[in-house]
Amino acid sequence: MTFYKCDGCGRNLNKEELRYRVKIEVSAIYEQNEIHLIDLIQHHQQEILQLIKKMEQMSADELEEQIYKSFEFDLCPSCHREYIQSPIKVVERKNIAEENKNKIVEEFLRSLISKKEDRG
Repeated sequence: MTFYKCDGCGRNLNKEELRYRVKIEVSAIYEQNEIHLIDLIQHHQQEILQLIKKMEQMSADELEEQIYKSFEFDLCPSCHREYIQSPIKVVERKNIAEENKNKIVEEFLRSLISKKEDRG
């Protein structure tokens, strides 16, 4: 049996159960349409070299996220209603839940290390 998890509240959802898929796309938009004579006669080599140097210090993920990023969330009907009213709150709550999961895992690993040190 296939299960899904609501990304809002964490509730398990059966495959047959009603759920909502939220897709968020974020893309860079730059609308500078005017090109002036000074833009055409100016040498841009120094600007390009600086940009390349800056890009070399960034990971591929960091570079990609500056251009495009997409997210998908599965929501139960209750979280869907809440999301429609205030989309940002559900995303924030999801991020907080992920941070809490990471903290729980870190605490568990620390407890294993301390138990091992106590024995040895």
